[in-house]
Amino acid sequence: MEKTAMAVAAMAFVCLLAVAVSWTGRATADEPTKQELGEFQQQQNRLALRGLKGVSVLVEGLGAEVERAGLTQRQIQTDVELRLRLAGIRVLTRAETIDGPGGPSLYVNVHALIRGNPPSWVYAVAVELLELVVLERTAPENLSFAPENLLLAATWHAPRGLGFGPLADTQMIRQSVTDMVDQFINDYLAANADATATQPSTNP
Repeated sequence: MEKTAMAVAAMAFVCLLAVAVSWTGRATADEPTKQELGEFQQQQNRLALRGLKGVSVLVEGLGAEVERAGLTQRQIQTDVELRLRLAGIRVLTRAETIDGPGGPSLYVNVHALIRGNPPSWVYAVAVELLELVVLERTAPENLSFAPENLLLAATWHAPRGLGFGPLADTQMIRQSVTDMVDQFINDYLAANADATATQPSTNP
């Protein structure tokens, strides 16, 4: 009798273990992989760029110490605008941005510090598209784009760039910015493939 009870208990334990393993496997199988998450993020990024007619460019983050070391806001601004124009993406004026839907602005933040001996760059770069949007949960029944219903939000972003290097090499940071802008360009062109194939660039 005791042996029978032990056998039943052992069998029950095995069954419970099998169920636990089954559920664990199912949970693991249902979890998205890193590749799937990356693909989903890319789809969302591209969806946000569909129908976009152009962007203005806003560069921030550079302090006086950084500009004295040879990296200027004007350089970054010129690099980004030139990159966009070469890709056939219209660079909007301030007035065009304010008057257009959503006020799209490609925001570039370069946070650079000079540290160490010998002095070196330590930097972080962020590139994202800022637009005025309406949140579904707060949207009124009769949707209105009045200022009180609009929220400034990032509708596209690139993974943040981080790095360090010799103080004399400002090109390293500028290249990091243009690499991230290229990600925006690639997503924009993919999202607007039909339009870009049929319409010539309006940029000089």
